[in-house]
Amino acid sequence: MSDLPDQLKAARLRLGLTQAEAAAVCGVSARAYWQWEAGKSTLDVTLEGALERLRTAKKRPPRKGQNAEVSGER
Repeated sequence: MSDLPDQLKAARLRLGLTQAEAAAVCGVSARAYWQWEAGKSTLDVTLEGALERLRTAKKRPPRKGQNAEVSGER
């Protein structure tokens, strides 16, 4: 996987996140994230920053009755 959309998806799946959860980590809307991952948006600094946030995010253990949470530096 060499292009950014594929790298975004791989990072998201590694963390076990939905696209909406990954969007929250990246600080963008779910629609914007979907467009990045689908390759429908131009690649820019924001997208590269989002990829870096996903790469450095750490998976938190799930709390009782909740999905796993992810923390990332912004």
